[in-house]
Amino acid sequence: MTGVMRHMRNPMAGAVAIALSFLIMPTPSPGATFGLVVGIDDYENLPSLAGAVNDAKDINQALEAAGAARIYTLFDRAATREAILSAWADIVAEAKPGDTVIFSYAGHGGQEPERIKGSEKDRLDETFQLAGFHTGPSGNGQRIVDDEIHKLFVNARHLKIIFLADSCHSGTATRGFDPRAGTARTRLGGYGKIVDDTLPPPDPDAASINREQLDNVIFFGAVQDHELVIEVPIDGEARGALSWSFANALRGDADRNLDGVVNTRELENYLVESVRTVSEGRQFPQMAPRGRPTEIALQVNKKGLGRIDAATEGSARKNQLGLRIVGADDVSTYYGGLNSVYKADTGRADLVWDFGSGDVINATGDVVARLGAHAQASAIQGLVDKWLLLRALRDLSASNPLRLRIAPDHRAHEAGSQVSVTLEGHEHPRISVFNLGTDGTVQFLIPWPPSPDNRYHGRVEVGQTFSLPFCIREPFGADHLVVISSPDGTPRLDRRLDALHDRKAASLLLNELPQLLEDVRFQVGTVGLFTTAGSGAKKCRY
Repeated sequence: MTGVMRHMRNPMAGAVAIALSFLIMPTPSPGATFGLVVGIDDYENLPSLAGAVNDAKDINQALEAAGAARIYTLFDRAATREAILSAWADIVAEAKPGDTVIFSYAGHGGQEPERIKGSEKDRLDETFQLAGFHTGPSGNGQRIVDDEIHKLFVNARHLKIIFLADSCHSGTATRGFDPRAGTARTRLGGYGKIVDDTLPPPDPDAASINREQLDNVIFFGAVQDHELVIEVPIDGEARGALSWSFANALRGDADRNLDGVVNTRELENYLVESVRTVSEGRQFPQMAPRGRPTEIALQVNKKGLGRIDAATEGSARKNQLGLRIVGADDVSTYYGGLNSVYKADTGRADLVWDFGSGDVINATGDVVARLGAHAQASAIQGLVDKWLLLRALRDLSASNPLRLRIAPDHRAHEAGSQVSVTLEGHEHPRISVFNLGTDGTVQFLIPWPPSPDNRYHGRVEVGQTFSLPFCIREPFGADHLVVISSPDGTPRLDRRLDALHDRKAASLLLNELPQLLEDVRFQVGTVGLFTTAGSGAKKCRY
């Protein structure tokens, strides 16, 4: 497909937008909320994690701030099978019909051959591995099988249940993880054959339960079957993207209509986009059931209280970026020449600058820019400004985000590949689009009235698919497309973007966005497109 003027100047690959009307269902009055919050970092026999307890503490604090009636928290070695089942029994006994129970688990997940033949389509049971788990008889009882979880839920049909599983069970990473970003801690606890299983014999009735038919349960899994959960630094702390997003949803970020209550559609819409954005397209959470999901009504905190970083170093660094510099003789020289950064430790950095090679790696382990060996500090400043702007845009998109996707997928695309970026959820007929290039350069793309292609005029049909094709070309790394949807357009922003076109001006946009969007109804979405030179065999046709 041929390009147009602004399209030709864009080094990225393409954008498809799918319009999805967002339906707000009638919300029932919320009953009491109960919580069973589990987080395990400290494993006796499996690789340790760094963010699961952070996740659990964050959800706990958000539940407290939202006025939960009772919360059971189980961290690390306290999170035994017996303690979890006992806490669940206590909640079920206390909660009244119509109340909501939030059961969150952050830790290792795994798979094992199905305990009842023919009970699983893939012939595998999913499991949650607790702190003392190992395959021998003295430790294999420290796991909970998915069939057992389902039976618990069936026996609590008088309650509404949200089950949050921030763990792996199978799959591979969407893209490779560069070890210069630190250790890729995945929440997949693989294990071999169970020897002398000490779990109670499997219940045939439990094995026959279809999760999709549990009409009192909404299940959120961190990833699709083919993806891994990788812990990433968020605001300087190791976290799971789903738990982080869910805690913020409880604080009111998912409350689209600002009525103090989050319903099913609001929660799903927020979680899917928040997880995608903060994981840079590595994770797409799944929700079940999808056909007729249980209608929930969660009382949420509208004051933004209960944040885990409120008393930590992270809050003081909200307007700074964690940078780690490697391969330089005197790194202090470079830190001193940069604005809005602090020196970050291994595995806790937002960006890692490999001074020797010039590569810049983000927290999710992707090479996002190639600055060239021994670049000046000014070269990295554009990247710092860009990622701070992306953080601000993420916050702006919180309660009613646009839905952006890369087609055919979110892997790293080679030079010459034809791709698209998909947009859903635009409720307004006008869009403005700009790109933040691999080096932080601003590129204004839409609206571009001189284009003979109507797609670049900034008008879209609400409820219909909108697509923009692109071809991958240099420079390689990570481009980020930003889309803003509004009823009548954003002329002040558009004029400023046009003036800043082809400049490293992310810091200016960061400071000016509040004024440029003042008194404008808008939605925002961002998506990262990761690119590589590849074999060089493919060539762009335009």
